Amino acid sequence: MIPVSLLDNVLRPLVLGRGLDTPIVVILIGVIGGTISLGITGLFLGPIILAVIWELLVAWIKDSAPRVWSASRRLRLNLRGPLAGERQEERE
Repeated sequence: MIPVSLLDNVLRPLVLGRGLDTPIVVILIGVIGGTISLGITGLFLGPIILAVIWELLVAWIKDSAPRVWSASRRLRLNLRGPLAGERQEERE
C-alpha cells in the first residue's frame, strides 16, 4: 500500500505537471464525437485522439512556417537566381 501511494504522489505531478495546450473546444468535440461513435469507450478515446491530432497539426504548422518565410524572402531578394544573394554574401 505504501509503495503504491508513494508512486502515485511522485508520478502524478510529473505526468500532469506538463499541462496541455489543446483548446477546450477540441476536447469537447472529442468527447461528444467519441461518445456518439464509440459509446462509453469513445468518451475517453475521442479527446485523446483529437488532442494528439491537434498537437501534431500545431507542430507541423510551426515547423513549416520558417521554411515558407525563407522561401518567399529568397524569391523577393534574389530575382537573378535562387542562391545568387547568398553567394555574393559569402564572397564578401
